[in-house]
Amino acid sequence: MLSEEDQLELYQSRGDYVSACLYLLDIFRGRINAEKDFKEHLSQYLSEHLRHLVDLAMDGCKEGKVSELVAHYKVMRRMLQAYISILLTVSIGTKSFHCLVERDVISRAIFLESLDEFVLDGSLESPPPALVSEYLSHLASEGHFSQLQASVVRFPIECIDIHYVMSTCKQNGLYDGIIYVMNKAFGDYLSPLEEMLSDVSSFASHEVLSDAEVERGNRLLLYLHCCLTGHSYPYGTLPPELSHSIPEEVYRCITSLKGKDGTSTTANYPYLRLLLLFDAQQVFHDFYICFGSHSQSRCHILACIVSSNIFISPGSLKAASPSNW
Repeated sequence: MLSEEDQLELYQSRGDYVSACLYLLDIFRGRINAEKDFKEHLSQYLSEHLRHLVDLAMDGCKEGKVSELVAHYKVMRRMLQAYISILLTVSIGTKSFHCLVERDVISRAIFLESLDEFVLDGSLESPPPALVSEYLSHLASEGHFSQLQASVVRFPIECIDIHYVMSTCKQNGLYDGIIYVMNKAFGDYLSPLEEMLSDVSSFASHEVLSDAEVERGNRLLLYLHCCLTGHSYPYGTLPPELSHSIPEEVYRCITSLKGKDGTSTTANYPYLRLLLLFDAQQVFHDFYICFGSHSQSRCHILACIVSSNIFISPGSLKAASPSNW
């Protein structure tokens, strides 16, 4: 049976530094047993093989057309992914990382694209803020806003540039990102709700809604449902200290007489009116699930509807009937 040193030499003789690095990484993670003496020098071995990996990825195509450079770096993607795996697991290689991403704009772009799968599967548990900023800026510059939004909610809130993320999300209507930052960074659950209510009010009265409008409206209903039932959006549960206060605050918000800051003068109960206009049946269904046997809350909502003469389509009246509530 080969010793750890012999196994490394075998990989090196083949020029297979990717396998050598992944082999060392498995030892570091405890997936492969190794002698104590070898483990004591593990960080040194990893550093050396990382340098080989970077040199192979970066120096194999120093000159040429842009298309040739792109093709070269894409061939080296497996090396980059092995490199990232080690950086995410072992506290070494920071200097090499900066060399890698700053060598040229093409290598930087390919490297950042290689992060996608690590971000989406949650491997980036405590990424350096500089890396997060580079990655999100790259996604924005490429117009990959769906990926940007999906990534923001997977990064620890302390690792992201809040000002940049909020600005980018607001400019591009990325409400999942806005909700995540407002909830996690500021403990603010009402501002995202009020922003989405304002957004939906711009199209709720349309006879025919576009797919994008339906999606935005459904996001509002899902967020409302999560808040009223004590869940985090879009999954998980609220912190124990917020599990009672947030549902109450949100309930008061949507049943407020004059809306945000009490400044709406066009109609009473503007938020409740808007929600029922957009999808009365779904709203009543959510109220039923959220309030259950809390008859006082149900009666309050019905009183708001009756006193304000809010119109409900005949098809939605069944959902509001006492037998369903």
